[in-house]
Amino acid sequence: MREPDGGKTAILAEAGGISGRADASRRGCQTWTEWLAPGAGATLADISVLAAVRTAHQQVEIGENAAFGRIFRLDGRVMSTERDAFIQHELMTVPMACVHGSPRTALVVGGGDGLGLMEAFARAGRQFDLIVYDLTEADDGSPAAALFSPHGLQTARRCLAAGGAMSLHLGPLWHRPDTARLLLSRVRQVFAHVAPLTTFVPAYGALLGIALASDALDIAACPVERIAARLRQWKLDTALRAYHAALHPTLFTHPRHLQAIFDSACRPA
Repeated sequence: MREPDGGKTAILAEAGGISGRADASRRGCQTWTEWLAPGAGATLADISVLAAVRTAHQQVEIGENAAFGRIFRLDGRVMSTERDAFIQHELMTVPMACVHGSPRTALVVGGGDGLGLMEAFARAGRQFDLIVYDLTEADDGSPAAALFSPHGLQTARRCLAAGGAMSLHLGPLWHRPDTARLLLSRVRQVFAHVAPLTTFVPAYGALLGIALASDALDIAACPVERIAARLRQWKLDTALRAYHAALHPTLFTHPRHLQAIFDSACRPA
């Protein structure tokens, strides 16, 4: 399902389709509303549009407002902002890097359909210690959809070096629990250890789910002391804005209504 103005569905086709779009004039300040579920959305107002272009794959917009600074939007969906992007970016990278201990190579997958790139790496035997899916959400109609398919996840696994880990979005948990269940079940079919975490991202207006996956690393169970030592070693113990050692175990401890979503996702037989 695609919107007439080019906005895209933001969730897996199996779970239905909700999309966001600009609902104000293209001139002057705009109000951007992204619908997270029927009757519920996140709105950013007083946005000055700095750039807007249609590429071969997506509608790209850069806006700016007082609360969030520069705002990056694809197909009617806010991807990141200057003021709060650090939240999800730190949690998608630093915890698994700390648990790994000595990552030397990382692959950040983004920019539309990256499955061809992943397939090329897999065929060439190229492997990485960390893989980050910095993508639009797992929408089966989007350019990134193939990366979240069972085949795409298996390909990512083949691109991980021994002891490696990857991270990916599960979407807004409260608004789209079926999407989170479906995607988490796919990841659990591929990886031995899958640790879902949650964090609130102000620009999204929602509690975001993130999965950290590995065949070798139980990321959620890593001792706080080991995390703290590695952050000190890397001089990150006071440099980060969201993540710190004491936060690590709490990221994977959830209230019962969210744990029920994670528990209901199918596990490998």
